[in-house]
Parts: sequence; C-alpha cells; structure tokens
Amino acid sequence: MDFYNSIKPLLLVGTVVIAGWRVIVCYGKSETKDMWMAILIGGVIYFFVNGPANSLQAFSGILNALLNWVKGIGG
Repeated sequence: MDFYNSIKPLLLVGTVVIAGWRVIVCYGKSETKDMWMAILIGGVIYFFVNGPANSLQAFSGILNALLNWVKGIGG
C-alpha cells in the first residue's frame, strides 16, 4: 500500500491532464456528447484512484459544514 500511496499523486495528476486534454479536444471539435463522456469517465477514474472512502469522507465533510451553517442560522 505504501507504493500505491507514493504514486497516487502522479496517477491523479495524470488522470486530470488526460481527461482535461480530451475535453479540450472535444470542445474544439464541438462534440458535446463526447466532451461530457470524457468528463464523466475522467471523474469516475479519479474517484476510484483517489479511493472511494476518501471521496465519500470529503462529501460528508461538506454536508456536515452545510448542516452546521444551517443550524447556525436558527440561532
């Protein structure tokens, strides 16, 4: 697992660069459907490379922050 954690930043950056390049190419050719598919596939790959547990914890952190903010409005 230490080896995976050491190359994980490289994999994440590579995923973003490749998906971003593909999106820019599709946008330049006005291929909207392919562009959204590239975004979706890139997002799914990023999700699994980053680790579903880490991504879900980040999402719950955002929800907890929003919940605390809403509770603070009521006094």
